[in-house]
Amino acid sequence: MNDTGISKALRRKFGGGTLSAVAATDTIWLLSHSISTSTSGGALVIGNKRGGQFRDGGFGPTVVGGVHKLYRVDQLPRAIEKEGLIKDFLDLRPYCCGAGLDATNNGQAVRPFAQRLKPSLTGRGYTDVVVTGFLGNLVAGYSEFVAPGTLVLGADAVAGVGWASRCRASPTRRTRSTTRAVSERPRSRVSGTVCGVGCGVGQGPAIAATPHPAPAANSRRPMSDYELHYWQMPFRGQFIRAILAFAGQRWDEFDDDAVSTLMEAVPAAQPVPFMGPPMLVDRHAGVALAEMPAIAYYLGETLDLMPASVAGKALALKVVNDANDVIDELTLDGGKQMWSPQRWKKFQPRLAHWMSIWEETGRRHGLARDAGFLLGGPRAGVTDIITATLWGTLDDHFPVIGHLLETQAPATAALAKRVNAEPSMVNLAAVTRERFGDSYCGGEIEKSMKRVIR
Repeated sequence: MNDTGISKALRRKFGGGTLSAVAATDTIWLLSHSISTSTSGGALVIGNKRGGQFRDGGFGPTVVGGVHKLYRVDQLPRAIEKEGLIKDFLDLRPYCCGAGLDATNNGQAVRPFAQRLKPSLTGRGYTDVVVTGFLGNLVAGYSEFVAPGTLVLGADAVAGVGWASRCRASPTRRTRSTTRAVSERPRSRVSGTVCGVGCGVGQGPAIAATPHPAPAANSRRPMSDYELHYWQMPFRGQFIRAILAFAGQRWDEFDDDAVSTLMEAVPAAQPVPFMGPPMLVDRHAGVALAEMPAIAYYLGETLDLMPASVAGKALALKVVNDANDVIDELTLDGGKQMWSPQRWKKFQPRLAHWMSIWEETGRRHGLARDAGFLLGGPRAGVTDIITATLWGTLDDHFPVIGHLLETQAPATAALAKRVNAEPSMVNLAAVTRERFGDSYCGGEIEKSMKRVIR
């Protein structure tokens, strides 16, 4: 069930809630991601991605698009009630990482998510429900090689603790399916009711902007390697998306509320102390970074997209910072002023000068209209991806800037088109249009840009 808005309201109104057919003695597995802080494994909120789609990229299905919808313990019971779950229901199991573990928020100890959820459900009339939170990390994925609707699970830790009415702890128990118990490591298939948070089945854990080979039978779909925390718009975050997409990486993104919550948290509760997005977490390396140029440099180094020499790396970082400066100037330093026709006319020579900086940089390293890369070398790197993203995105939203680039920096314009014609970048562009529409940077400054820069 993936409907929203009016259709969902009508379905609920006429008794078509996702959970309306669930019996009191059934078990609901609430399949979801969880969000926790770096200082504890306990879940603060849970949520799944909405709007993602499976697409056949030529090498098997790939999940593209979608953003996370997150739920606090005071929000989830209302959604469950609207989906028609009867009030004498007994067995709810949030199947997500750390739902049974203590958490921290802004440096303060917080009870486990499952324990906090129980009184919220009681307040909605679910007085007898037992909520089971799991003590550890859990992995879930859909396989293309099993019947639709069959959930294939692999668990790192499966011991659960149920909180009964009045939050009395029931005995620790091991999760069971209708066939056999889930053990510490082996995989099993769990049947019963599976509900994605928001009462729609989760669409998969990752955004993947390039196709990945289909997994072998009985294999587990790989989890995302990165978390990208940025507003749901292109602008500064698009540079990071482009590098990840070009390198064939998978990543998760979160809705604006989640980004705001993390941004406003005290530094001690943040993965890396930061003021504003983008912020990237490399899950495998345990590294968190903020500031677009720093993230671009890190990804360039770790994904083999940077020049080999120290001088080349420094020059690449200079190009990344130049791109950052260009979008800051185009948005008048974050909207401190608005564009007027007079201000735009006065700025155009400066923008043309920026373009000539790119053109001369490329010329010194052998860039031509039909071949070459910004800093030379045999293949595209971070500087070429940044160049293509900067000028290509501006051309998409403000064609007059694209026409100026063709005149002032023809080799740079051609390079941007070549890089953006790569399959991974074409796919990213399609996903971007689906997710963000015509949005570029948001706010009053975008409205001002669209009125004047045309």
